Amino acid sequence: MKNKIKKLMGDPKIQKALAQIEAEAQWTVDRQLELCAIRSPSNNEGERAKRYFEMFQEIGFDECTMDEVGNVLGVMKGTGDGPTLMLSAHTDTVFDINTDCTPVTRDGLIWAPGIADDTRGMADVLAVARAMKHNGIRPQGTIIFCGDVGEETLGALRGMRHLFNTHQEIDGLVSIDGTGMGSITYNAVAGKKARITYTGTGGHALSMFGFPNANNALARAIAKIADIQVPVKPITIFNTGSSKAARASVQYLPRRWP
Repeated sequence: MKNKIKKLMGDPKIQKALAQIEAEAQWTVDRQLELCAIRSPSNNEGERAKRYFEMFQEIGFDECTMDEVGNVLGVMKGTGDGPTLMLSAHTDTVFDINTDCTPVTRDGLIWAPGIADDTRGMADVLAVARAMKHNGIRPQGTIIFCGDVGEETLGALRGMRHLFNTHQEIDGLVSIDGTGMGSITYNAVAGKKARITYTGTGGHALSMFGFPNANNALARAIAKIADIQVPVKPITIFNTGSSKAARASVQYLPRRWP
């Protein structure tokens, strides 16, 4: 593998493409800023995905589409029988629709909700595709460039789930995501999501005195979950959040008198 990478890095076209990405860094930042300013909470990525689709069309892919769930796809067809790879970045953020995501520059730093996670990744996908097109780099296997929806918690990876259910030809995936500069996660990260509902009789604190409170039961459950000792290798984490789904997990039945 090292020899193959060394050979690729020595290719004049690859060197020119890398030099172009570095020289045109502001082009990438400009797209990053524009995309970041478009509010895009999980399951509401429509406006940002639409603009990303337009940017994909400007690149000039062999094929450019938006699928049923809102994933944006740009296909660069291969010249041979190499593997089909996907290079992706997700279009959604953890911030709700009312969050102002307009980038602000202070002391040479850009500040905005979602500026790194993952509008930087989206801009990088564009930069790589553009440099390949401009320098005549045609891969042996097909590359699918992608902006996927629903990556964050409320999205439950719905974009990627749809892609791998409908594109059996994908042999490998590289996702540009987050703020871990210089780090690579190899193989895969697995995730599971569960919704637990506590149901109880609720009402006025005084008139319903003596009835068990579903909120208290839920709080005790969260505390017990926090005490669970998880493996360090492989690293295992869990989270109980205060999303709308979590807040809705306590339900009250009509009150019953003794």
